[in-house]
Amino acid sequence: MSLSARSSTEEEIIAAQGDASGLWKFLIPAARYELLQLVIGSIVVSPDKIKLVLRVEGLKQLADEMAVGGYFSENHEALEEDLQEMEQRVLDDGGIELTMLLKLKSIGGHRNVIVPEGNGMTLRQDAVIRAIRNARKWTDMLVTGQAANLSDLAKKLGLAAPYVMHILGLANLAPDIVEAVCNGSEPEGVSLARLVKGFPDDWVEQRMALGFQRR
Repeated sequence: MSLSARSSTEEEIIAAQGDASGLWKFLIPAARYELLQLVIGSIVVSPDKIKLVLRVEGLKQLADEMAVGGYFSENHEALEEDLQEMEQRVLDDGGIELTMLLKLKSIGGHRNVIVPEGNGMTLRQDAVIRAIRNARKWTDMLVTGQAANLSDLAKKLGLAAPYVMHILGLANLAPDIVEAVCNGSEPEGVSLARLVKGFPDDWVEQRMALGFQRR
């Protein structure tokens, strides 16, 4: 990053802090690493929370870069994400310490760290959600006659028939199970690998087999 002698205003520094997340997806890996090195002083992860210290000088430097590039002279849509409230504390050296709650969630045999989004803690399994959508779409193709049978459907999709058959089974998941997967509140152990192994057709038995309801 090349810096200018221009000094950013307090408002621009605050804006840089908020807009950095919006810029993240446009940055190449090397630029992302540089941004992290610039604004993050330290990260401390505990079993139930994470503490992140932001470097004010780094935020100021980021704001200077954004200002030089004309970022603040352009119109930008405000972020619509419902971000969680974080405990904030100003340190003696001027750094900003942010404390966020977190928890661990098991998906596919791996433990994932979940940071709260809005009022809850969620980590959606996009692979499962896509599979459920495909199951419904492919079922419609069979019902409406766009595909004559399973073999014809697999041929039209360019996929192996056994795989298509496994995914089609997801169309019979109970509505509340689908809703839980979509909002990230499903029980631990509910993964795509688990679902394609099969589950009962009866919705009550599904809930018990997948851990949504005690036996």
